[in-house]
Amino acid sequence: MRVSFHATVDEITDAHLRLLLESNAGRRDRAIGSVMTAIASAGVVFFFMRRLTWLIAMPMAVLAGGLGYGLFGREYRKIARKRVRKVVVEQLGHETPVAISVTIDPDALVVEQLDSTIRFGWDRITDLKDLPPAVELRAIRPISLMRVPARAFPSMSDRAAFVRLLREHLPTG
Repeated sequence: MRVSFHATVDEITDAHLRLLLESNAGRRDRAIGSVMTAIASAGVVFFFMRRLTWLIAMPMAVLAGGLGYGLFGREYRKIARKRVRKVVVEQLGHETPVAISVTIDPDALVVEQLDSTIRFGWDRITDLKDLPPAVELRAIRPISLMRVPARAFPSMSDRAAFVRLLREHLPTG
């Protein structure tokens, strides 16, 4: 069974961003950035309020540190998305949609895009999620998050058949 669709730069960005944010490296970077922002915020507030009593300066510095920690955590996703999108556009060389086809073969899941073909042996597919907006597949070696959007299927029965066939081929059944 073969499914073809066009993925936008934003869809490709979102898949790469999710891989980053869910990785240990992404979580570590977010934590380090949050802590450093908290320390810097607390330090700046304490510097400007140091002439006041400790009873005022310290709580204000702690409050500023907490605010810095929270704001960075909230903004990190926006910052990371902007950077990942730049990398995706740089690698694609354009911002137009990319034609992608996903084929279920007996031996592998075959993904074709931009004159490249990647074969994912069934033992390398680690997860399958049938979500309302897309069917998601995670793979290792090479690491990948493949999303087949709902619009790629002419009907819900075609989508159900695609998911059923995927489940038949996956090692966990």
